[in-house]
Amino acid sequence: MQQVQPLLPPIHCLIDDLLLEVFICLVRTSTSIWIISERMHPAVTVSRVWRCWRSLALKTPSLWTEFTIDFEEESRCQYLGEGPELFLSLSRSLPLDVSFQGPFGVKNPESIPRFRMVADALLQSVAR
Repeated sequence: MQQVQPLLPPIHCLIDDLLLEVFICLVRTSTSIWIISERMHPAVTVSRVWRCWRSLALKTPSLWTEFTIDFEEESRCQYLGEGPELFLSLSRSLPLDVSFQGPFGVKNPESIPRFRMVADALLQSVAR
């Protein structure tokens, strides 16, 4: 392990509590991070970097409680990285802060199925 230690970038040597504070700051201050020309929620991005980061992100519900869905830009809520049901399950029982953007409704009928998919997932969390 001592031979491998110098090869690791310094961020991989941070303790989980400190790394988690960095993740929380990233999620609260960033509206998006670009990966391979796709915009994703910062917690999704962090969870795809390294196995240890994924484990830490997935077991931290506060990273998954605030998000925006842009119906004009996203055809299948890819910003969430998965369907809204999985994203909502990661936030467990914490209160949610969900925002919607873009044209939807009667003026833009093709957005109705996407809105319905998200609304169905949110209805399960209505008490939050």
